[in-house]
Amino acid sequence: MTVSKSYPKSVPGNAFSNVSIAGITQNTGKKPGTLRFSRTGSEAREPFIVPAEHYPNPAPKSPPTRLPPAGDLSLSLALGSELGCGSVGRVFEVNVIKSASSPMPRGKFLPSLVVKMSRRGMSRALLYEAHVYEDLERLQGIVIPRCFGLYVGTVTDAANFTPWSGQAAQSPLGDHRDTHGSPDDEVTILILERVGGCITAAESRKSLHSELYTMYKDISSFSIYHFDIKPSHILLATPESSIAAGHSHRWAKPYQFRIIGFHNSQKTNVGRGELAEDQMRSVSAVLNELALAKS
Repeated sequence: MTVSKSYPKSVPGNAFSNVSIAGITQNTGKKPGTLRFSRTGSEAREPFIVPAEHYPNPAPKSPPTRLPPAGDLSLSLALGSELGCGSVGRVFEVNVIKSASSPMPRGKFLPSLVVKMSRRGMSRALLYEAHVYEDLERLQGIVIPRCFGLYVGTVTDAANFTPWSGQAAQSPLGDHRDTHGSPDDEVTILILERVGGCITAAESRKSLHSELYTMYKDISSFSIYHFDIKPSHILLATPESSIAAGHSHRWAKPYQFRIIGFHNSQKTNVGRGELAEDQMRSVSAVLNELALAKS
């Protein structure tokens, strides 16, 4: 008799209403403090519209969510090592402080997590990326990491916001298009499932090209233009991130990768087939560049 394994399902992406991160502020006496964040809404970026005769229709609407009603769980985190940094956001590994967090629903698991954190005064910078994760909800845990929501917190004037202290805090904000209207004291965080490292020359072999092409077909089926395809945005799936992961109807088994980096992504009215072909050309260029670096 064959016994099939039964895996737990992930906690729903809207299970948490608030998140606390310990030790990320300092008062004038250098005493570390905890910052509390409340769940907030995302915002859709203006779609990328091609005014051509064969693209007469507007960009498709977002698909309806399949999530249950929003939960009211609390999540308490301790900041770990920095994993990546950009002009408006830094990514950190985090550890769950179980004693200060709500118990997880029975039969559900919470995967290892990372936090993408905006700069102070640039809280709007993550709103658009969060919306793309919502648009791609049905691909979470399959093509992209699972997302557990966008949250906003307020840093008091007297407090030092340590994740962006030092040299990072001195770098100019510039006239970033996604930060206009951000209150000076607000910070946003995006809670995501932690996956593996970025693709390297070793994983760029020809046999994997069709898998990545198919992943971008999945993304294109939701009319999403990634606009930022590069090795650092193609990550390896981990054994944990594959737990309870389904697989695309276009592929016979779970994908070996996860796609990230949707900060610049947009909905589009470009036909899904042509969109997929265009994105696959970008994937091919990235993989060929990696292959050349290897040789």
